[in-house]
Amino acid sequence: MKRTRSFLAGSKGDNSSPLPPALAAHRGRGSWKPHWHKLFQSLKDAIPPDWQVIVLADRGLYADWLFFDICALNWHPFLRINHQGTFQIRGEKEWRFLDTVVPQTGMSCSGVVTCFKTHPLNCTLLARWDEGYQDPWLIVTDLAPELGDVLWYSLRIGIECGYRDVKSDGWQWHKTRLTESS
Repeated sequence: MKRTRSFLAGSKGDNSSPLPPALAAHRGRGSWKPHWHKLFQSLKDAIPPDWQVIVLADRGLYADWLFFDICALNWHPFLRINHQGTFQIRGEKEWRFLDTVVPQTGMSCSGVVTCFKTHPLNCTLLARWDEGYQDPWLIVTDLAPELGDVLWYSLRIGIECGYRDVKSDGWQWHKTRLTESS
């Protein structure tokens, strides 16, 4: 059977976010965790088990519990992180600053690392900095370096544009009082 890859994307819940109404309505009050748990529980039985699910999220959403919750569903986190903080290459003792992974445009790299000295996360770090971008893309995932492609993160842009078309330019979703996606 052919394996299918599916991408889910999330943002902070601002005006451009492709989130379900309950998450978009949250608008930062209290913890996001129960809302994500509810969303994941509603999706887990709807997605065929033979699909490879990649969950994309922007810098404002990174949390270690989110990474682990996605992995617990046998899905793959693809979470962008800020370039502040530290990482350690697997097998080395030295901690390095994340802003040194790709220090200039035109660079990319990937490897198995531990990110964050304070709350360590064993993961694969995918990094790329293209011309025209203010900051590099630093992505943490559970996929092996050779199985993930940092360019998958660019799929968020198309998803967000489609969401904007439906929300603001089409159905005016943002003007409703909808709090559940039923």
